[in-house]
Amino acid sequence: MKVSGIRLRQSGFTLAELLVVILIVFVSVALLVPYSGPSRRAKVPRCMNNQKQIEIGFIMYSSDHGDFRRQISPTNSDAGEFSYSGHASTYFQKLKEYKIPPDCFICPFETDRKAATNYDSLNDLHLSYFVNGDNPTNSPANTISTGDRFLQLNHQPVAHGLLVVDRNLDFEWPPKFHVNGAGCLGFADAHVESMHSDRLSAIIRTQPLATNHFSIP
Repeated sequence: MKVSGIRLRQSGFTLAELLVVILIVFVSVALLVPYSGPSRRAKVPRCMNNQKQIEIGFIMYSSDHGDFRRQISPTNSDAGEFSYSGHASTYFQKLKEYKIPPDCFICPFETDRKAATNYDSLNDLHLSYFVNGDNPTNSPANTISTGDRFLQLNHQPVAHGLLVVDRNLDFEWPPKFHVNGAGCLGFADAHVESMHSDRLSAIIRTQPLATNHFSIP
C-alpha cells in the first residue's frame, strides 16, 4: 500500500518536546500548590538580625543615658535605681528614639503575635523576645541580654512575667521551634547566636551572675 504526500514519523518525543512537557507540568504544579512563604531555614537569619538591631539599640541607649535596665525613680527624676520589670515592653520602649522599627520585635517564627504599628501602642503582646533585667557586669560577651520568648522549663512553656533564673536550671526550646528545635539568644556585646537546647542550657550554667531576671513578654 502506498501513502502519497505523507511522511510517517516515528513515535516518541524529541528532546525539545520533552522539555516543553516538563515545563508545563512544573508550571501546573506551581499554580496548584499555594505559596508557603520563605523557608523555615531562611527565617533564622531574620530572627538573628532582629535581635542584633535590638542589642545595638540597647548599647546606644546605655551610651547616651546610662544602663537601659536602670529605671528612673519616681521620687527623684535625676536618680536611677535597678528595679526588675515583669513587662519586657518597659525596656523595648526605650528604643523609640533610635527609630528601630517595631516589627524587629517579632520573631519570624511567631504565629500568635503581630508587630505594633508604633511605639505608642507597643506592649508585651507585640513582642517575641525576652529581656534580661540584670547588668552585664564586666563580661558582656557572655551575658544573655535577649532571646526568643519560647523558653521551656521542665518541658513546660515559661509563663509571661518576671522569671528568676539561676545557673542550675535547664532550659530548652520547643522541639519544633525555629529549625530542628533551635532558638536565638542576643548577648550584651551585641552578638547573636542560634543554638539548640543543649547549648542553651550550657550558656545558662556559665552566666557571669549567679542569678538573672528575665522579663518574659
